[in-house]
Amino acid sequence: MIEVPTALGIPTLRTKLEPSPADPARGLVDRFGRRATDLRISLTDKCNLRCTYCMPADGMD
Repeated sequence: MIEVPTALGIPTLRTKLEPSPADPARGLVDRFGRRATDLRISLTDKCNLRCTYCMPADGMD
């Protein structure tokens, strides 16, 4: 891995992307071997993960 400094001074790690050996005809498979048959995407106007990056110290409106 290569450490690359960012504008904010927080380092990020980059790795080389290699093609996946998985067969694309199998579809999306998780690490337990389960195949995804449907996906749900949710779009919000605010982040709802409540992490330290998005949450101010005094809370959200």
